[in-house]
Amino acid sequence: MTDTEYYCPRCGYTITNKISFIKHLNRTNICNPIYNDISVYEIINDYSFDIDKFSNRDKSKQIFQCKFCNNKYLNKYNLDRHKLICVKNTERTEIDILKKKFNQLKIKESNKKYKINQKIKEEYINLLF
Repeated sequence: MTDTEYYCPRCGYTITNKISFIKHLNRTNICNPIYNDISVYEIINDYSFDIDKFSNRDKSKQIFQCKFCNNKYLNKYNLDRHKLICVKNTERTEIDILKKKFNQLKIKESNKKYKINQKIKEEYINLLF
């Protein structure tokens, strides 16, 4: 067993287990660059790993990137799903603000209707007695 330490310069991930490091580089959701915006392929070449072990990596495959937080995804569906929960998504935030305003207006309207109904009931009761 070797004590070689594998280090990912993209995100700072460090491990001594080669297989776990290969899994880290081979994941579908590419690690976010913290230190350097270095490609996964450069890391693979630096460690002289066999490119065949990286089955889900296709150099010609398009990478989809979130325009709000720069997370990268290998398919559009995952990017779209991420955009729904992305904290930095200003479009989502604006939609949430509009929904809250709309709900507040609905509540105000229902309160007004309730008050009107209460007045009508009171007047009706006063007429009866």
